[in-house]
Amino acid sequence: MALTRGMLSAMGLDEDKINAIITAHVEVVDGLKAEIKSNKDSADKAKELENELAEAKNSLAELEKNKTEYENTAAELAKLKESIASKEAHTRKENAITAHLKSVNIPDKWHSRILKTLDFDGVELDKDGTIKNLDKLDNFIDSEWGDTKTEPFVEGYNSPKPPKTSGANAFGSMSLAEKMAFAEQHPGDAQVTEWLRNPTANKEG
Repeated sequence: MALTRGMLSAMGLDEDKINAIITAHVEVVDGLKAEIKSNKDSADKAKELENELAEAKNSLAELEKNKTEYENTAAELAKLKESIASKEAHTRKENAITAHLKSVNIPDKWHSRILKTLDFDGVELDKDGTIKNLDKLDNFIDSEWGDTKTEPFVEGYNSPKPPKTSGANAFGSMSLAEKMAFAEQHPGDAQVTEWLRNPTANKEG
């Protein structure tokens, strides 16, 4: 029930006392209202801070997610760069080795087979792309693939080594490398055809 002047007057209070009571009542009520408003403002502020904290947590979680995605992307890019660099290094070595195989008179048809058997990690290149450890490579070629070499300019058969005999038995007296060179240059020759069909044929009698 509200405190009114009529209520106080009915209680037999004079005007001065009524004014004093009303003034005190107003001060108390205003104080309570201010306290209530302050508490409400504090509650609203607390709610606002809670919302801001929740937003900050969400932003932090998003940043952590982006950081993880960035790190994963960076790792993938690093792997890709490493793979590209490795492939480029392999290609440079392959080109240098292939050029050397040509220079030592190994026909192109043997290059891919030889490359498959090579230890590329053991091949080192200079800055200009030349092979450093060439002796090691040559030893490997001679020991494993020496028979595949062809030798240009032979007397009678375009090879540097003339056949041991002449005439019909000339082909049979050739080394394997000489026969291969002759066969490559004269694929339709009867001796070549017979040799390919029966490698033991055409031997020197």
